[in-house]
Amino acid sequence: MIKKFIVFLFTSLFVFTFGLTVNASNKTDFEAEAKLYYDSYYVLYDIDNPSYELIVVKGLFNNKPSYGISFINKDGKYQLVLKQNDSYYTLKENKAIAIEASSIIYLALVTEDGVSKEIVEVENSSLQKFNRGDLDNENVVIGLGNGKDFSALDVYVRKIMYKDIIIAALISTISLCSIVILFAAIRKKGMFNKKARKDGIVAIEDLIARAKASFEEENVWGDFKYEKATQHEEKGDEIKEEYEEVKGSIDITDYLLLNGYSLDYDNLNEEEKNKIMGELIKLKNENKISLDDYYNEVYKLWKK
Repeated sequence: MIKKFIVFLFTSLFVFTFGLTVNASNKTDFEAEAKLYYDSYYVLYDIDNPSYELIVVKGLFNNKPSYGISFINKDGKYQLVLKQNDSYYTLKENKAIAIEASSIIYLALVTEDGVSKEIVEVENSSLQKFNRGDLDNENVVIGLGNGKDFSALDVYVRKIMYKDIIIAALISTISLCSIVILFAAIRKKGMFNKKARKDGIVAIEDLIARAKASFEEENVWGDFKYEKATQHEEKGDEIKEEYEEVKGSIDITDYLLLNGYSLDYDNLNEEEKNKIMGELIKLKNENKISLDDYYNEVYKLWKK
């Protein structure tokens, strides 16, 4: 038991000491580079907590107002994102020795899901633009001034989430459909074209005429009359009297069912459809159904 406790104690001390050494090494290396490259500078922020370590130096780099930034992500939760001139960046290799302070630099901690968090220790979560004469600080360090080129930054690309793709696809589809409809309305195409609608009606009438001609060629009418008469004989005179009393207001569905026709149009063969077509033409010619009812039923009968 005592042996295990001693092992645990030494392990904990090693990890703690190693962590301090790594953090101290990062800070020491960054400040050493700042001293090497800056004309003069001072440490503006030195933030160290369980989640991350952030060091910001402010000074003159190649005689130009600049900021140096070092960011260590300890728990892997956050990424440091910089915004300057409406563009978003991240640090290369966790640091940028010199970023020109020609405009305000905004700082934010961002998760993989794109959720941002302010850095409360940094005033207004930003690094303000400044001039050479603004380096009035008692902690200013005179550097060696070997800096030449400003640090390159990586462009920040937010991780695309699955829900973002779905939303973008829906928005694109709706936008495309709206553009097509608007274009059709302006150019009077498709359903917005009166001539096209009229041609559609003419096409239906032509289909009806061809169907009627087909009935006559195949001599379907004799068989039709025979079947109709047979059905009336079987059902009695009551059905016949009923249809004579309701001239001009016949319900097509009831009529067809009472006469033994199926309304499952999708599964009927052409011969069965032709017989129903004959019934509809007969009802229309005898003014027992309206033209609207006639065209609606013809459309349902022949649509594919």
